[in-house]
Amino acid sequence: MVELLNLPSRRVFLAGGEPASFLLVDPVAGGILVNAPAFDSALHDTLAAMAEVRFLFLPSARGAAAAAH
Repeated sequence: MVELLNLPSRRVFLAGGEPASFLLVDPVAGGILVNAPAFDSALHDTLAAMAEVRFLFLPSARGAAAAAH
């Protein structure tokens, strides 16, 4: 887990994977996992230690190309 941004009210981490997944930690919203990777118990434990993941965004089958149609 690589910390990309650390602000007083929000932190952003590169959670790994290919394509990249990101964890946003917000004091109000909780954990937001964007472009969630396949389930991995070690990653689950790491995420749970950092924040309760309340929102999960799964990757689109076609990525950004799906938004253009």
